[in-house]
Amino acid sequence: MDKKIKILAISPNKTGVGYYRSINPHVFMDEEYSDKTDITILDKFDLNDPNFGKGFDIIHFHASQNVNLKEFVPFMKNLQYNGTKFVMDLDDYWYLPTYFPMYDSYNVKGKVHERIITLLELVDAATTTTDIFAKEISKHNKNVFVIPNAIDSRERQFKNETKKSNRLRVGIICGSSHEKDIELLSGLVNKLQSDMDKLQFVICGFDLNGSVPFQNPKTGKIEHRPIMPHETVWY
Repeated sequence: MDKKIKILAISPNKTGVGYYRSINPHVFMDEEYSDKTDITILDKFDLNDPNFGKGFDIIHFHASQNVNLKEFVPFMKNLQYNGTKFVMDLDDYWYLPTYFPMYDSYNVKGKVHERIITLLELVDAATTTTDIFAKEISKHNKNVFVIPNAIDSRERQFKNETKKSNRLRVGIICGSSHEKDIELLSGLVNKLQSDMDKLQFVICGFDLNGSVPFQNPKTGKIEHRPIMPHETVWY
């Protein structure tokens, strides 16, 4: 029997990007290719452990991992020297628009774009969501593979019975960072007024985390405050 490929997947969280870009793909790989792969999923790198990552053929992580480059780069290069391949996943462009809520802390003060580009040029390969983004990534790493976002239709949340309707349903789910996306819909309903009897728009968004991040104007650091009732739901 051929030796199994040992893969370590580092997931930044158990929801959102961590769930769909790190956990789900590797769980699927474990289900479908368990005879060829040996999958381990952890939530972070432990750079204090001198043996961390040793013995793995591939280490896959998301660009949102907040690693210290001075510590991480020597760690990565040492494992690469011994044959481990590093693959970084990206699903967001590293330059945020100036109107984005996290722009100042992300690009100006946090210099996150510099960290991502540095890692992108050092990893063995990259995975991303679309061909368009892959072209941008290829400017820094030619070894890029497209793995589109997808859902697992077997999950309970997708088992709800769809109510039959003669209308074409158009749905959009947004968070607090999608204000500009919502603005793109301005005037759309008026333009479609003559066809509104054939359409149904469902716009929704909610936040049950209990707190929202904000940038402290005095310290420049990201802090959290309790979420206000009117902020939990888009009406």
